[in-house]
Amino acid sequence: PWLQPPADQLDDIIQYADSVPQNYRNYHYRILGITPFGELAPSEIIVGMGIDKTPPPSVENLNAKHINGAKVSVTWKYPKITNDIAGFVVAKATSMEGPFSPLITQPLAPSVREFTDTTALPYLPNYYKVIAVDTSRNLGQSLPVYCIIKDSKGPSKPKGLQGYIDTTGFVRIV
Repeated sequence: PWLQPPADQLDDIIQYADSVPQNYRNYHYRILGITPFGELAPSEIIVGMGIDKTPPPSVENLNAKHINGAKVSVTWKYPKITNDIAGFVVAKATSMEGPFSPLITQPLAPSVREFTDTTALPYLPNYYKVIAVDTSRNLGQSLPVYCIIKDSKGPSKPKGLQGYIDTTGFVRIV
């Protein structure tokens, strides 16, 4: 038996967790209370359903390789194809911590294992992540990978080079 204390004295929330055999199917719940006179007092019926919150496995062997100019090829492996994979999203950032911005608006097909980024930043760091998305919109994120941009073009020669030396031997180059 349990007696309801006044609301200002109720510190704990009483809850019940249930596991269901099938997600996205309605299940009906109610509580049967016992009055001080031993009579059953049913609550209103509430409806609930299980929702898939399990993220898909993340991709493996993520690799980013500079092709030329602002093009980077991002490749990955995903050995487990399950029925609930909706696709993959490729995201990029200039820092390992992010923030990562998606490079596409819709997920790539579940069979795709390569993406070409045509907006790589030649003079900034380019970090990539591939995010597996399932049909419930759960995300399985990969670890970030860094792409090294080949800098084959040397800097231009300096113009207007001047040098000054003072009486203490200090040299100033402008």
